[in-house]
Amino acid sequence: MSIKFKTSIEAPSVGDIIDLDFQSAYSTYYHELTYSPAGDLTAINIWEDNTETTSLFTKTFTYTDDNLTQIVVTNVVTSSTLTKDFTYDEDGNLATITRTYA
Repeated sequence: MSIKFKTSIEAPSVGDIIDLDFQSAYSTYYHELTYSPAGDLTAINIWEDNTETTSLFTKTFTYTDDNLTQIVVTNVVTSSTLTKDFTYDEDGNLATITRTYA
């Protein structure tokens, strides 16, 4: 019996890096959450501090018929973005997630 190990590590994608950077900044820097009148989370803004002078990240949430249809994460410092589009089947179940980087 032979055991094969994967000896190379794949580099993370640009989108993964944006996600990880956002999560790290969220836990470290000042952030504020914005909600729609219906109570849906519509944005998370991350700032260097509570003076809100230097923006670091934004994450926006778009809904259609009460379904989350898009999340856009923007690294304001590098101008890079990750867009996640969500589609649903006729029963309202999540069908696909498409990730686009810019």
